[in-house]
Amino acid sequence: FQRDLMQDVYYNDAPSPSEMGRQTLSVEAFAGQVVPASFAVLPLRDLGAGSIAVSALEGPGAAIPPGAIDLGYVSYRITRVTLSGSVYTITPRYVVPRNRVALPRGVARRFWLTVHIPAAARPGLYAGRVTFTPARGAASSIPVRLTVLRGALDAIDIAAGPWGGQVDVPWFADDPQTAKLSSELTAKSLRLLRAHGFTMFTGAPHVLYRGWGNGQPELDFSQADREMETAGKLGFLAVNSYGAGVIGVNAYYQDAAKMKAAGFTDYSAFVKAIYTAVQHHAAEKHWPAVYWNLGDEPSGDDLRRSIENAAAYHKAFPEAPPFFTAATSLSSGGAGDPRFALARALDVPNLNAHDEASVNLLKGQPWAFYNTGGDRWTYGVYLYKAAKEYNLRFRLGWHWDGAAGDPYYALDTREDDYAWANAGPQGQLLPSVQFFRISAGLDDYRCLLTLARLAKAKEGSPAAREAESLIRARMAAFHLGQLDHDRIFGSGDWESFRRR
Repeated sequence: FQRDLMQDVYYNDAPSPSEMGRQTLSVEAFAGQVVPASFAVLPLRDLGAGSIAVSALEGPGAAIPPGAIDLGYVSYRITRVTLSGSVYTITPRYVVPRNRVALPRGVARRFWLTVHIPAAARPGLYAGRVTFTPARGAASSIPVRLTVLRGALDAIDIAAGPWGGQVDVPWFADDPQTAKLSSELTAKSLRLLRAHGFTMFTGAPHVLYRGWGNGQPELDFSQADREMETAGKLGFLAVNSYGAGVIGVNAYYQDAAKMKAAGFTDYSAFVKAIYTAVQHHAAEKHWPAVYWNLGDEPSGDDLRRSIENAAAYHKAFPEAPPFFTAATSLSSGGAGDPRFALARALDVPNLNAHDEASVNLLKGQPWAFYNTGGDRWTYGVYLYKAAKEYNLRFRLGWHWDGAAGDPYYALDTREDDYAWANAGPQGQLLPSVQFFRISAGLDDYRCLLTLARLAKAKEGSPAAREAESLIRARMAAFHLGQLDHDRIFGSGDWESFRRR
């Protein structure tokens, strides 16, 4: 049976009559897109191990080979219902890149196909079959129909991605095998993010401050240059320095000891000297944009210190670049909120909690959005409104892979180690189902972006007027701060709005 991308298949699920009626696996997309397709099997008796295989998809003048279609199945994992873990459930979480899995009686299993449509694919219908073969019982197959639509979606024009982007193996850092595996998994992570359209990650660049000499900051760019060269070649628009940055100088609060050791008495002059050198090097090496992170949700006395620190950076660089940001929130309570002073001292404040009233207090200042609502909505239509109407600069969500304990067992640490993707012992990446949904949000954004461009190019035509009306009506239907798509539009809206 088949179920919509935005709906889960649980281990104890059963299909509805309407889900059983769809005998063809159908997908519509543009050339160059990466799109998921799935179907589920509910064994009425023990089938042993079951596997799937897919044929080439034959189309107009060419075929999409089986190698362009990743095969996998959805793995169930414990998920906390309460933060303490005293109440938990079992949910579908990771897409395991393996086409074979045990199929005991009564346990529903979702098989997952990821189709990489070649950028040169001609528009039209591509047809093939996917075959399911159990160890016990007869094989069966269903048709696959991929419609490649005419044209191509515009590339996303805003920096968007996860917190993180690297995978660090939790073993001895100086062990060569550890470093090799971490490097390989990080490279796979960045390629996977770009394949799905993401344009930002965090944790780079690693610039090392070694002190002061000959009237200049002594900076080691060796690791940073490797990281930023990779980011640039892959097409990332920006990075956020969270977890990295200029190592050796405290970025969150004024590092008076380092300032005095360098012979300075004014902190603004100290950071100006360092980041002028960094920015000069970045421009010379053609780095993607860097948003240097100066804080992580400070409160109380730490908030006061963070404001003083950000003000010193702003004094040093009243106009960007370099760009400075920090993670915080704004309420609509007004400019009296001390976090507003922090936001105004930053080039691009990175807001978790926000609404239209609080964003309007920034009076057009660029801002960013992190964490809350890490889903298809906030990486799609919501992101489009924030970017086009409210000057949003970038979007980050928690998190790519940052496990505190066992990432496959949710009850062993303070909170559930939920990630966009995880790693297996053979060095493979296991993307989550949520990762594919967030990716679909980026494609929603790209659909709106493409439609707006075409409407402008065909200005005055009936189709352009209809397109403009569609975009205008959708943007007017919600406000910043409304983060629950289904509450506003209903769960059936995802596919119907995409088709419109």
